[in-house]
Amino acid sequence: MKSTVVLAGGRSTRYGINKALVQLRGRPLVMWVVMALSEVVDEVILSISSEHDPTKFKEVVGRKVVIVKDVQSDLGPVSGLIPSFSEAKGEYVAVAPCDSPFIKPELYSLLFERAQEHDGAVPFINNFWEPLHAVYKRKTYVQSLKNAQSQGKFRPVDAYANLNIQKVTEEEVRSIDKELFSFFNINSIEDHKKAEKIAESLIY
Repeated sequence: MKSTVVLAGGRSTRYGINKALVQLRGRPLVMWVVMALSEVVDEVILSISSEHDPTKFKEVVGRKVVIVKDVQSDLGPVSGLIPSFSEAKGEYVAVAPCDSPFIKPELYSLLFERAQEHDGAVPFINNFWEPLHAVYKRKTYVQSLKNAQSQGKFRPVDAYANLNIQKVTEEEVRSIDKELFSFFNINSIEDHKKAEKIAESLIY
């Protein structure tokens, strides 16, 4: 079984409203991500802030998506990763942000494949890890996140220190996603305008 956690717990301070529910070409951003990941996983978990109303999300994503609230909402992505991974049933769990509408399912198929027999597979783009577009082994990653948290470290990459993470090169990623659109995320009105143009180019 394969699971995915879609992170929708951010405060969207730069955007001004909850990004997950913002419409792009008539579809909420979160549904672009849920639909893409549903092609390669058996279970979708939506991670939301403890401040958010789950009924609003349930109306959008439907009954099959499991909604998990953050236990603590001020630690960034780790706030959602730990409780959501603890809820997941899959041995390996994909992670994706709710504001990346152009994720290619084929990218995550590759990440699941590369993660096998390891603690995870993470793209390495422009000399930086992409920890929120990745696949991790559920049990070992949760434990490493908790260990890092106990040391006052709250970035998703802080958990990598004692893990066997497979680096997925930019060349490998571009063989699937030439323009790296999977990593385009919407943080502002200007980003949304760019997304409209990208969506139009992808559709037509």
